[in-house]
This record gives sequence, C-alpha cells and structure tokens, in this order.
Amino acid sequence: MWTKQKVKFLRPSEEEGRDSFFNILVLHQNRAEGRGHKNAIFESMIPEWFDVVVWGHEHECQTEFSESLHGRFRVIQPGSTVATSLVDGEAQPKHVCLLELREQQFRRTTHRLQNVRPFVTRELRLDDEEYELDPEDMKVEASVDRVLEHSVRDLISAARRERGEVLAEALAEAQSGEADPLPENKIFKLEEPNQVLVRLKVDRLGFQTLNNQRFGQRFVGEVANPADLLLFHQRRRITASNEGGDAAGGGSSDGPKGR
Repeated sequence: MWTKQKVKFLRPSEEEGRDSFFNILVLHQNRAEGRGHKNAIFESMIPEWFDVVVWGHEHECQTEFSESLHGRFRVIQPGSTVATSLVDGEAQPKHVCLLELREQQFRRTTHRLQNVRPFVTRELRLDDEEYELDPEDMKVEASVDRVLEHSVRDLISAARRERGEVLAEALAEAQSGEADPLPENKIFKLEEPNQVLVRLKVDRLGFQTLNNQRFGQRFVGEVANPADLLLFHQRRRITASNEGGDAAGGGSSDGPKGR
C-alpha cells in the first residue's frame, strides 16, 4: 500500500499552528535497514516533517536516536522485550524507553529490563588451530563434541554472569534511591531463572555435524533451549576461480541436519 501511494498522512494546517506540533510516527513494519529492498519500509518513504519515528516490529533493541538521511526526523527502535528467536540481534540488552516532551524539546531515558532471560551467542570455526582437530582422525567426532561442550558451558557461565550483574545493578539503584521499589505483587518473576538461552554457531568446514538434540540432552535444566544449542554451517572453499570474489564470506546453513 505504501509503495502504491495509498498511505496518506494528515497534518494540521498553518492556521491550526502546525509548527507548534511535535509529530511522532509509531510504525510497526519491516525496516529496510539490514533486510534488503523487499517487503520493507524505507526512511525515504516517511514525510520529512515528522520529528520522531518510533520503529516497532524489529526485535533488536536500539535505544539511541539515529538521524535520518532523508528528513529531519530521528529514529528510535525499542526492540522486543524478550528474545523470540536465537539470532544476534536478540542478544542485545533489552530496554524500555521513556520519551519526555516539552514543546519542541524532547529527551529519552532508557531503563534496562531486569527479568529477561539472558541470551548469549558466539561463533567458532572447527578448523581453527587452537582446537587441534583433524577431520581424518577416527575419533574426531568425540573431539569435536568436547570442544563444543566446553564452548557451550562458557556461554552458559557468561549468560548467568550477565544476569547477576543486571540484578546487582538494579539492587544498587534501589538502595541508593535512584529507582522507586515496586510492590511485591507488581514484580514480574522469571520462572527457572538459571535456565539461560545460548546459541553456538559452528563453522564446520571439513567436519561432520553432531546430532543437536542428543548433544543438548546433557544441558537439560541448565538452558531453556537444549534442542537448539548448535547451528552448523560451512563457508565456501576458496578456489582459484573464485579467489577474487566474495565466496569467502558466503556459506550455507546446515540447519536441521545438525539436529
């Protein structure tokens, strides 16, 4: 509808004092930034007379205002309040934002959400020298299993440490009087808070995948996603024919094969 110019904006007239209005657009659509050119809204489609655009639908939390290159407005993307998928953007700390207005002046205050299940992600390459893995070794599968288990346990520790830091910061604010304490019946409590979310992306070039569900069984009770801990993929091999191209940055996901 937008590209077909079927979206119309109503703006106060000059007689109604349009210059004294503060114009906010709350948008819940795919953002073209980072998504390509299809099924998304470009900032250039938004009338330049808006002051602030609050961009919803996108899950990554971006609490800093960004200036548009196509208008005088600024964009803020609060993101989702919980991790709904195991992608990099969801690993960013979750916040809510308070926007305060006074005539044409505004300011934004961010508050980090305390009771969000921690999510951390990392990527490793099985052919890195530090792991000393040989794909021709008869026992390489067991060696790969040990490397991945160690990495996942590191992620679990990092996620729990992050949650502890957030709670300690919130307690310090409450004790200092910087934040008003909430009544006990108004506090959201996370079930099984020690069960964190982790995702290890594994570049398996030259190696076989592991069974994701079987691998995750040893972490039941420690993580909230034991069946989706590993995401296997492999980058393309660089050959003489594509050495000058961008093949080294490409790759294919093994997805369900690793489960």
